[in-house]
Amino acid sequence: MENETIFRIRATGIMSYFVFEELDKERATFRDVTKEGFIENFEVSDEALDRFQDYLNERSRYKIPFVAYGDEVKVYLKATLAEQLFGNEASVRVLNTNDAILDKVIQLTN
Repeated sequence: MENETIFRIRATGIMSYFVFEELDKERATFRDVTKEGFIENFEVSDEALDRFQDYLNERSRYKIPFVAYGDEVKVYLKATLAEQLFGNEASVRVLNTNDAILDKVIQLTN
């Protein structure tokens, strides 16, 4: 799921800054959300993706469109939000939600 562009974006820390600022505006929205509920049900909206693209492009010398990998960026935004709300383990779980091998291991252990 990793591509070079998203890897570089994540390495700069700008995604964490964006999520922190967004969370700061909407913290009350997540007050009663559980970790499990968040991982299973929360979805990053197209509007949030557009806000992140604008945020990134305002702070970067490159103008990066997310047309080709918007769904992938949404997963990383959700993982970053999960980390800020619930810690690293929640972030890893979000990142692994589309991992077929991990799904099979979980299935076999249950």
